[in-house]
Order: sequence, then C-alpha cells, then structure tokens
Amino acid sequence: MTLTKKQLNNKPIPIELVYEISQSINGYQNLLFIKKQIIDKSKQQKYFVSKIECCKNVLTSSRIMYSFCSKTLKEILNYFRKINQITKMDKGIQNLIKKIQKEKEQEKDNVREMFKARKVLAETTARIVLAKSKAIRKEQRKKKFFKIDEKYKKKLDKEKKKYESNKKKHGLRATEGSRGTQQFLKIFLKTKARGSTQGKAVWWLPDEYADWPWSVDLQYRLIKLSGCKELGKSMTQPVILENVQDKTVSLDNLYAGSEYEVIVKLNQPPGFKKVHAEQKFKTKDQSPTGAPNGLNVNRQDTELGFNWKPPKCLERNGEISQYEYELIGLEDRNQLTRKGTKEGSVTSVAIRELRPGSLYRFHARAYTSAGYGPWSEDFDVRTSDAGNSDFFVASAPKKRRLFIKRMT
Repeated sequence: MTLTKKQLNNKPIPIELVYEISQSINGYQNLLFIKKQIIDKSKQQKYFVSKIECCKNVLTSSRIMYSFCSKTLKEILNYFRKINQITKMDKGIQNLIKKIQKEKEQEKDNVREMFKARKVLAETTARIVLAKSKAIRKEQRKKKFFKIDEKYKKKLDKEKKKYESNKKKHGLRATEGSRGTQQFLKIFLKTKARGSTQGKAVWWLPDEYADWPWSVDLQYRLIKLSGCKELGKSMTQPVILENVQDKTVSLDNLYAGSEYEVIVKLNQPPGFKKVHAEQKFKTKDQSPTGAPNGLNVNRQDTELGFNWKPPKCLERNGEISQYEYELIGLEDRNQLTRKGTKEGSVTSVAIRELRPGSLYRFHARAYTSAGYGPWSEDFDVRTSDAGNSDFFVASAPKKRRLFIKRMT
C-alpha cells in the first residue's frame, strides 16, 4: 500500500495507520510526515524522533536497512497503541468496577431478601409442623382414651353381670354401684408431712387401671390447730384443687404442728358412683413464737402461787409439751434462783420456803417437741410479811405490781 501526498497532507494521520505507513515507506517524505505527527511531548517521543532521523539517513544511503527502519516505526506504533489502550482500559475498568459494585449491592439485596424469605418459610413450616404434631397427638390421645374407656366399660359390665348373678343366686338386694362396683373401682391415697408448713399427697389406682384417662378433685382442710379446740370458720375452709392429673400433689402454706384432712375424688364418666379416699396427717412442730401470758399470783409470807395462760394458738406451732419457770430473788438477803418444769397441761406452780417480805422476779416459757419459745414478761412480786396473808397480787405484767385487798 502506497500513500499519496493528498492522503498525507489533508488530515493528521491516525496512530492506528502508523504501521501501514511503515510498510509503505517510499522515501524521505514519509519519514518527514511521521516526524511532524510526533511533536515533542515527552522524552520517549524525543527518543523516537532521533530514531526516525537515523532511519532517514539510512534510507537515503541504502535500501538494505529498510527492515531496521520498519522495526523502529513498529516500536513507535506500539507505544502509541499502548497509550490509547491504557486510556480506554482505564475508562473500561472504571465502568466495570461501577458495574461490579452495582452487581454486588444487588447481590447483597438479593441475599437479604433470600434470607428473609427463608426465615419466613422456616417459621411457617415450623408452625405447620407444630400444628400437625398437636393435631396428631390430640387424635392419638382421643383414640387412646376411647380404647381405655371401652376397656373399662367392658370390665365394668362383666363385673356387674357377675354381681347380678351372685345376687340372684344368694337372694341379695343391692343397688347399682354398691358392693360390686365399689370393689371394682378403688382409689388409694397416702399423705405425708414435708416439714412444718408443707405436705404431700400421693394417689394411685390398681395396676389394671394405672392408665386411667380421667383426673381427680383433691381438697385439704385444717381440722386441728396446734392443740386448740376452737377454730374460726375462715381457718377451716377447704382448699380445693380440681382436675388434678399429677399423681403427686404438693400441699403448701400449712400451719406448723397442725392436723389436716385430705380427700381425693375420682372423676368418672356420667352414670357411675363417685369413688373417693381420705386420710389425715399432721405437720411437724416448730418452736413456739409466743410466750405464756396472763400471769397471776397468790402470795403468802413464805409461798408464792403463779398461774398463766398458754401462748396464743397461732404462736404455739405445735402441741405444748411442757413449761419451764424461773424465780429469782432481787434482794441481797434472798439471792436465790428456783427453776423447774411443768407438763404441758399444767399452767400453775406453787413455790414454797421463801423469805417473808422479800422481792422476787418470775417468768416462764413454753416448749414443743421442736424446742422452747421466748420467756414471758418479767413479773416482780413481794411476799407478804410474816403471819399476814390478807393481800395477793394479780395480773401485773411489765413489772407493775397491783395489790388488791381480799374482802372478808
């Protein structure tokens, strides 16, 4: 391919045609044109200009060195091609990076949406599986109860027929659900104290009816509070637990040292006589929290007689087993201490061989099987003078002495 002067002078030749120019060099003028096209813009371009000058000299002198100049022009062409490609690549890379970033953001959004959809799907699946499992269990329970109920009815019918035949044979008269049914249906109950304020009730059926499908009603009530005979109506109200299916039931908030009654009733299908069991138990004692009260005294010259009332019912925490008393002399001439005990049913004591006209202090405390309670308030009293017993002291708590003259 040979370039004409018109082609060379009309417009600047593009870089992509430099290679074609190198292939069609036909003398000195082409080299001059290429020299104009690569004006000095950098050291590299200057280097190329010097090479073109060298090629010019060579071409004017000899045609044999044409290949050398051709290589030089190819080198120049590759340089400019690299420059253009790098510029284009930079733009392409930036566009590609932007595209990749957009794709990554889109991918992240897609991943988030996918995880949300998976979560919703998992929750929905779990709900469906749970609902199905509940429905299956309910259906199985119904079938099981139905089978047990049918089994129970068959056994009951068999027992009734047997009882009816015995009744006809022996001429007995009995109503439905009396003897034969009672022997056929039976519930067992066992109660036990768990400390001083808790109890336990355990109920069960015979082995052949251990898988009984119905529940029981359980109730317990206070019948005796720490040895007190009279109880308020509010304290004797029963605590009722309905539809109990657990075989072991905890009884809470009980009084210490008190007796309770537990009744358990078996829930049966309509038309059958109710079966129940009952049992009593007593909670363990605690030490009394209250002291004897209402102290009174009958005084003489050498003897003091004391009597008192037991602690309040709610403060006894059990049956009072004994009382302990103590008498202390408060003067220098009668520094003595008398101690003793009395049975729980005895609430009085007479202390003899004392000094006439002397001052003494008395107090007492109650015991249960768990231990002793607090002392009563100190009671100070003075014996009468020798041969004089016309006075006695009564109801004198908090160290106040009240002298009342006996009327004759």
